[in-house]
Amino acid sequence: MQKDQIKHVIMCFVPLFLAFVAFFFFFGEQLLLTLKYTNASGETVKEYISFNAFSLLKGDYHLSWLIISVFVTLFLGGTLPVLSLFNNDSVKKGAIFASIISLLVCVCLLFIMKEVFISYNAESITNFKSTDVSWGLACSILFIMLAAGSTLFVNKGLFKLSTHAIAEDGVLIALAFVLNFVKVPLAATGGSVNLQLLPLFIIALRRGPLHGLVSSGVVYGLLTCLTDGYGLITFPFDYLIGFGSAGFVGIFSKYVLDENRNFWARVGVLSGSVVAATFIRLVGGMASSMIVYEYGFMDSLIYNVPYVCLSGAAALVVLLALYYPLLKLNKIKPVEA
Repeated sequence: MQKDQIKHVIMCFVPLFLAFVAFFFFFGEQLLLTLKYTNASGETVKEYISFNAFSLLKGDYHLSWLIISVFVTLFLGGTLPVLSLFNNDSVKKGAIFASIISLLVCVCLLFIMKEVFISYNAESITNFKSTDVSWGLACSILFIMLAAGSTLFVNKGLFKLSTHAIAEDGVLIALAFVLNFVKVPLAATGGSVNLQLLPLFIIALRRGPLHGLVSSGVVYGLLTCLTDGYGLITFPFDYLIGFGSAGFVGIFSKYVLDENRNFWARVGVLSGSVVAATFIRLVGGMASSMIVYEYGFMDSLIYNVPYVCLSGAAALVVLLALYYPLLKLNKIKPVEA
């Protein structure tokens, strides 16, 4: 085995190690939250909360689901980079893409931990004053962020950034932001249909899955989350997963933009990847409705399916209409997606 291969194998297991350390800090006996409240005597009391305390709280159904989500996303984020040991580029890109989005979702879930803890346990907390992140939760967040960063470096060639890329991203993100305000409301079920995903799909096609994930899920997702006014608690599912799903299309960008391949096969792959990205967004939206807003499964389905699917279909139709110009653009200014 060559030196570079050994280095790559080692780097594949670094995110797994960091995820294990993060798991230890969160699921061990370390302090996660510091709760301050006033007791019956009028004294301000500090209560230190660990994972075991979370488990023992009565009526903790919602928080238990949050903890399960943390475990699942942390496990996926730590283990998926190992798949990049395969020589198949699509497998590498898919594994790194899924690993990073899992770790980012996990970080977001930990950031909203204290808000969710308070909102779902308000009845058991009298004269509440504040809740703060303790050192155990802070360490867990730190190591998960380190795992996400190391995952990017498992194969640095999958994510390239240049001045031209930044400028192109800026224009397309700005266009997506504008298109977010041009919408058709759905009075019957709620939500609205718009074309904001279209520029995000183009970013992914031009730059690949990781670039698409960061630009769409992190940059655009955070920008839209802050301006929509629904609060950061909605960011992980509605925005990071919802818009970061556009990056999935980038996994197949080389195939879709390769004019030496069968035209209809390329159109089929492009359409299928957009459908898959729309489905991922739907899953994120339904998870947000059920966890954050406490909708039932059917209510969540009825609310999310119409506007998410119609928005995805509209973006696909326009993207197919722009397919030929995109091929021409890629000839003039090719990128390594």
